[in-house]
Parts: sequence; C-alpha cells; structure tokens
Amino acid sequence: MWQYVVYLWAVPPADVLLACPLPAPGEAPDPYGVFDPSAVAAAYQWAVAASVLVALAAVLACYLLDRESLSRAFVRRWWSWLAGTAVAGALVPLLMLYVVVPQHALAGTCDTNADAFAATFPLALALNRAAAGMVWTGLAFAAFSLLLTRAAGWHPASGGLFHNRGCPWPRVNPFGA
Repeated sequence: MWQYVVYLWAVPPADVLLACPLPAPGEAPDPYGVFDPSAVAAAYQWAVAASVLVALAAVLACYLLDRESLSRAFVRRWWSWLAGTAVAGALVPLLMLYVVVPQHALAGTCDTNADAFAATFPLALALNRAAAGMVWTGLAFAAFSLLLTRAAGWHPASGGLFHNRGCPWPRVNPFGA
C-alpha cells in the first residue's frame, strides 16, 4: 500500500486478478482471470487528472471567493479547504475505479467465460489509490496555493490571490491565540 501513497503516479498493476464466473456443471473450475490492463491504466490516469483538477479548483475557489485582506478567518478557511480537498482527493480515485471508468476482464483469461465481461475492481487496490489521492491532493492544494499567489498575486486585480498571498505560511497555527 505504501508504494502508492509515496508515488501517486505509480505504474498501475498489469495483472490484477479477478474471480472468474462459476463453470457449467461438470467443467473444471477456473478460479482467477485478469482485468484488462488498458482499462486499469485508463482509470489510474483519469484519477490523477481529476485529482489535479480538484486541487486547482479548490485553490481558486478558496482564494477567489474571498476578497478581504489576510485575516485569521481566512487562515482557518484555508486549512478547512485543505482538509476538504484531501477528502475529495480520496474520493476521486474511488469514483474513477468504480463508477466512471468501467472495468472488465481481459478476453480469454477465464475459461468459464472467454468474453470481456464487466467486473468490479478490487477494493484493496482502490483504497490504495484513495490513500495516495488524499496525500497528494492535499500536497497539490498547498503547492498550487503557493504557486498561484506568487504567479498571479502580484497584481491587485487578482482579488483574493493578491489579498491573501501570504497564507498560510506566516500563520501556521490557525486555531491558536
């Protein structure tokens, strides 16, 4: 699991096992088949792209919805957005692997059904991707926050990116006195 948390863009596993359908009476059972590697890779790529978009949209919303100067309330709001973005970053890979990108068996890997039948992705691998998404989407939120306030925050017309360009680094403890 930790290899996926450390490296979000890890190469998706090539041979993800799946349970084959039950055989007809009198036939030998074929317990395991393999997911289609191209569908698995597509789901992983969509999860990374969606996580980056979630982090970027969250930073823009956090900064551009607030037009006042840097205050304790904004710092608290920034930390809240960071936490919410991390949670959303965990949900995105689950949605990509279970809902958005359909997964199916690689044709010919199950003797009981040689077709490419639909299958549900293993929960353990999806949870690995969710953990990676949580860590890296939170880090992307902080990085985008820093980069956007430095790149666009130099001009007063950039709204919240200008007014809150020092957040949160000067005030790391948002809930302290």
